[in-house]
Formats: sequence, structure tokens, C-alpha cells
Amino acid sequence: MCGRYTLRASKEAIARGLRVAVESLPNLGPRYNVAPTQKILVLRAADDGQREAVMMRWGLPSTTGNLLINARAETVDRLPAFRDGFAHRRCLIPADGFYEWQKTGSRRQPFFIHRPDDELFALAGVWQPGPTGPVAECVMITQAAGDAMRSIHSRQPARLPPEAWDAWLATDTADSKALASLLATPAGDDWITRPISGFVNRVTNDSPRCIAPVEPEQQRELF
Repeated sequence: MCGRYTLRASKEAIARGLRVAVESLPNLGPRYNVAPTQKILVLRAADDGQREAVMMRWGLPSTTGNLLINARAETVDRLPAFRDGFAHRRCLIPADGFYEWQKTGSRRQPFFIHRPDDELFALAGVWQPGPTGPVAECVMITQAAGDAMRSIHSRQPARLPPEAWDAWLATDTADSKALASLLATPAGDDWITRPISGFVNRVTNDSPRCIAPVEPEQQRELF
């Protein structure tokens, strides 16, 4: 699963990376520890078919009362919680890094994962209208981890290349097999992974310290 990520880029860089007008973006400062239940920046198709950047709540309620924050690429087109969103309400979640925890016995070592150039990327998601208000809700899609991630975790967020964005955001009922093929394999396997301190474990911590690397001798003190 993926339960935390970063969006540290400037408003101008986000607009440039998503190919939207900078004036259409809300005022966002750098975020180093984005977590479920928070409002996050999401790109979707507007009624006129143009790209629209909006704020959504990360997480969908489930029939069991648990919060759904991820959907598996292998089943997102079939499970009742996600299949309508997959068919009609797909979105992109901009990020420039994410976190994963490697389990070793009873210890959990956090890692910060990002592109080699540390630039923005877009993660696949699906959304639904909010049940009681104007704020919609979304989940992030995950896929089997590639070589760069596999030693840390078996799953990774599904990153889509820019050439796939238009097809993913289209609101008409598209060929589910064609869409599923976009999620079948990782979009590149160039992630940079580095161990970080347990400072990121606390959701209220949201500063550059979250992504600061740690020296090997420090790691035994993280927990």
C-alpha cells in the first residue's frame, strides 16, 4: 500500500508539470507528509473535457467502516467500491515522492522514494462525489513493485507517464482492458530509495526533516 507522500514543488512547477494554468491551482505550500483523510490536490477531467485541478479528500468509506485509501490495479475494475469510478471517474494525483516502510522482524524502517531528478510525477487514482458535501473523495491505485522497490515492499503506487494522461482522464466509458494495460507494469523502474528517520511516522510532522537521510549508525535508534 501507499499511505504517505510528498508534494514539495512550487505552484508554478505543479502547473507546468500538470499542464494547467497556474491561476487554477489553490495556494499550496510544500507538503512533506501528506496522509489519508487530508485534502489533496487531484487532477481530473472537467465537464468540458479540459483538465481541472481540485482538492479532494484522500480515502473512501467502506461497508465495513474501514477507510479505503488504495485500490489494487489488478482488481480496481471489478470491485464494487471502485469499478464505477474506474469506468467514469479516473484522476491523477501529483506527487514528487512517497514513503514506504520495510519490515524486518518487529522493526519498520521508513524509506523516502523519488525520481532521480526529484521532479513531479502523477499517480493513478479514482474518485467519487462526496456523500455529504461538495468535497469529492479519492483513492490511489497501487501495483506490484518493480525491481527498485521490491526489497522494501511488495506494492508501489501506479505512476502513469504523461503520454497516458489523456486516456486515463477521459470521462467516457473506455475500453477497460486498454485502461488496465496502463497499470499492468510500472512506468519506469528508476526510483531512488533512501532510509530516513522515524520522524515521518507522526502525521503531524510536516517539514524537510521528514525526508532527511540517515546514516547507517543512526538507523538502530529510529524506533
